Amino acid sequence: MSAATGDYFVKLMQWDAVLPEVQKRMVRAYLAYNSPAASSSAVGASSATPLPRPASLCPAELLFGCGVVAVQMPFLSGRPPSQEALASETVPGGLLASLADALVWLALHDMLYTDLRPPSVIMLADGDARLVDYDGMRVVRGAWGTAGAVGVASLR
Repeated sequence: MSAATGDYFVKLMQWDAVLPEVQKRMVRAYLAYNSPAASSSAVGASSATPLPRPASLCPAELLFGCGVVAVQMPFLSGRPPSQEALASETVPGGLLASLADALVWLALHDMLYTDLRPPSVIMLADGDARLVDYDGMRVVRGAWGTAGAVGVASLR
C-alpha cells in the first residue's frame, strides 16, 4: 500500500514519558535541523556556498500539544535495509554513499546522528535510502572543526 502525496507519519510521545534532559536535547536537535542556516549553508562555509540538504535526509519537525510532543515526517513507503545491505559496499543505489552524504551534511551543521541502525533507514521502492528518526540526534557546536577532514575521508 502506498500513501498519497501529502500523507504524514506522526509519532506521539507523552511529556511524562520523556525525561526532561531528552526533551531539551530533542528540541535543540530539531531546531538546528530546521534552522534557516542548516538549510542554506554549512558551518564555516561562506554564505555564497549553499549546501542543500541531501535527499537521503527526510524532512521532519517537532510539534507540541497539550501534554504531548509529536514528530511529523512525510510518510515513506519502504522497508528497513537488511544487515547485509548495510554492510555491503556494492548495494545498488549507493546506500552507503547516501548515508555518508546525510551524516556529513549533519556534521557540517553541528549535528551528530546517534541512531544509525536498520530501523532508522528506509529503503524506497526505487532503491533510494532515507535516514529517519532524529530523536536521538545531538547538537555539538564546533564538532565539524575538530573532525571535519578526517570524518569525510573516513565516510567516503
